[in-house]
Amino acid sequence: MSLRIDIDRSSKTGLRDQIHFEISRHILDGILEPGVKLPSCRHLARELSVSLNTVLGSYNRLLEGNLIESKQRSGYFVRKDLRITPAEQPKTTYSQVNLDEHINGGDNSVKYSYIPRPANWRDFPYPFVCGQIDVNRFPLAEWRECTRLAMNKRDLSVWSGDNFYQDSEELLEQIKSRILPRRGIYARPQEILITMGAQQALYIAASILRGKGKVVAIEDPCYPETREILNGMYDDVRPIPVDQDGMIVDDRLKGVDLVCITANRQFPTTASMSSERRQALLKMANQENFLIIEDDYESDVDYRNASPLALQREDQSGRVIYITSLSKGLAPGLRIGFMIANEKIIDEARASRGLMIRNPPMILQNTAALFLRFGHYDALLSSLHNVFERRWNLTQSILHKEFSDFEITGAFGGTTFVLEDPQKRGISTQIVKRSLDEGLVIEAIANCFCDRREGENYFRLGVSSVPVTKIEGGLAILRSVLNSI
Repeated sequence: MSLRIDIDRSSKTGLRDQIHFEISRHILDGILEPGVKLPSCRHLARELSVSLNTVLGSYNRLLEGNLIESKQRSGYFVRKDLRITPAEQPKTTYSQVNLDEHINGGDNSVKYSYIPRPANWRDFPYPFVCGQIDVNRFPLAEWRECTRLAMNKRDLSVWSGDNFYQDSEELLEQIKSRILPRRGIYARPQEILITMGAQQALYIAASILRGKGKVVAIEDPCYPETREILNGMYDDVRPIPVDQDGMIVDDRLKGVDLVCITANRQFPTTASMSSERRQALLKMANQENFLIIEDDYESDVDYRNASPLALQREDQSGRVIYITSLSKGLAPGLRIGFMIANEKIIDEARASRGLMIRNPPMILQNTAALFLRFGHYDALLSSLHNVFERRWNLTQSILHKEFSDFEITGAFGGTTFVLEDPQKRGISTQIVKRSLDEGLVIEAIANCFCDRREGENYFRLGVSSVPVTKIEGGLAILRSVLNSI
């Protein structure tokens, strides 16, 4: 390893003592952690342009002070059993800054509002989490091969350089020709923007459309990060209730400037917006002159024979901004999303994205493009559709047989079920905690609701990550937990 050591050759303190002091400070400040190997004496002597004996003398003093240890034929290491008491910080007479006065004026600061789950949820025997993949079904060999091909020497200058704000032409073409036709969408490459997941697309779209006095409407309940993004940008965020046909379209949408919606599969209720409701929304958008952000978050893994097409397909006036990702089918951690919109909006969105990250890593874009072009993504989706349908059918059968005391929502074609306590006891957090104690991971969704008290009557479970062999046992544990409350 390399150590940054500052020595002053004009100082009255000898070089040996200066090196000893600097290394001691690194160890005692925690910069060099217990067990870390120090540079060899010869290497450090060359780096500092001092004699070998000078460094040996410094290391010997560190050995005498029990800060380091020597291992034969291996070198010098910070002692593993070293116990360091943090030094007391000097007191200051300065008053602490009130950061609330500086962060968005305090009142509109962005909050963490994701649906909580344990960080190690994969270690639990019954992971009924939502929106995550089954790692045993990830096409690792195919993805690795596409990565190898993308990292060829010929294209080194493309993916290793600064591409300013541009995206991979190949990925844009694959999205245009392979993904969008499934959703009934035709778009030119200049109407497509690659983003780091659908959530970044949502953030960018919301940010370029905001303005003083603008009003935005959201579903209630909804994706909690959507609400927090909008709360941080707009002064007036108007919740609109949803029912079995999706967001209710009525006079509450009058006067809004923007509507955010999950039309194909409402989040979190899983309801699909009816054809009549879609037409009413588009008609009202024209009458009231508002734009629509459509988050089609689970489109690719929808295994219905004829799933509803994108709302944008029915839009004749360019009012719908369509966003989605490859997260549910491929992997959420790859953060491959995209936005489809009028070229003028995409130009603004590209500039906004560019100020954040220029563009998503080109090597990732090129790998995804190859994965799509070789048909690996299509093959993966075909396999997942069969797996998800089997898991959904088994879960649905058990839920309706053994959980009739709860209201159950979970539309066919999806991977999520929402359970509501008809007694309105507000016990979802308690249910989730007790389930975790039994090795079962389910999710509370109270923060999806504008009124968290109402949301405490709901929890959800997903089948995208849990093996089919674990479903019956996991639901038996859930039944036992519910019986004990």
